[in-house]
Amino acid sequence: MNGKEFLDWTSELTRKAQSGVSEEITEHKKKGIDIFYIQDDVHIMEKPDGTKYEYKMVDDEPVIVREIKP
Repeated sequence: MNGKEFLDWTSELTRKAQSGVSEEITEHKKKGIDIFYIQDDVHIMEKPDGTKYEYKMVDDEPVIVREIKP
C-alpha cells in the first residue's frame, strides 16, 4: 500500500467511524437516553431533545452544573 492509498484508507475508515457514532447517538436519543461527552474540557450531558448541560459526577451520579445555551 502506497502513501496515497493509506491516506485514502484512513480517510474512509474515519468517515465510517464518525458515521457509526452519529447513528448510535441518533438511536440513543430516539430511546430517550442521555449522551455524555467532553467538549473543550467541559463534561457535557446532552438530553434527547438536544438541550445540553455541563455536569460533574457526585457519588457516581451526574449532577447538572449549568445549562449550555446554543
